[in-house]
Amino acid sequence: MSIGYFSPFDGLFIHKLLAKLSPTVNAFVSEESVEHLVSDVLMDNLDCAIVMDNYGFNNNYAQMGLQTVTIHRDRMIIGISERLGHNSEVDLATIQKMPVTYYSNEDSSYLKQAFTSSLQGIVQPAEVLRVPTYEQMQMLVGSGQALAFYPQKLIKVLQPPLENICYLPLAGKSNQSFEFKLIFKTENPHDIVKQVAKILKVAND
Repeated sequence: MSIGYFSPFDGLFIHKLLAKLSPTVNAFVSEESVEHLVSDVLMDNLDCAIVMDNYGFNNNYAQMGLQTVTIHRDRMIIGISERLGHNSEVDLATIQKMPVTYYSNEDSSYLKQAFTSSLQGIVQPAEVLRVPTYEQMQMLVGSGQALAFYPQKLIKVLQPPLENICYLPLAGKSNQSFEFKLIFKTENPHDIVKQVAKILKVAND
């Protein structure tokens, strides 16, 4: 069984999955950009993958011949350095003054498109910058050189105790909700993939 993921956050569900799969299942795990994951599932290079959807825009996976199972619902919050001072929310003026960074281990514009679409013109694409490691993103945010978006529920699991980052909601009425979905080919999914979908869906209930 081969499964892909794109960030440390959806990677948490891979850990839960591997703990519940039978030890007789030989699992291959791959970290890729969302675009690469979708392509690899369509080309049968991966049996299934976890992607982010319904954040700023949504993909018509059914039209691609892919089935989806929602495994997690969350909302994005903003990471900002403690050094900058803050209120209980991050206002839009602060976002306009600083670059927004995101992590992807491959050259990918998926998250950039999601962030700019969700903020409806507040942030321009040129102001959203990719970094190749999660650690680099955390360093930039913690030192006050950039802001970043994080899943509100999952950052509580990954947040190191010594980093100088506050995780705060975005001020205003901007909809920051999103979903993590498991995707796999609609036609004749493997029994193991059906088992994976059942495990991940139950784990989220």
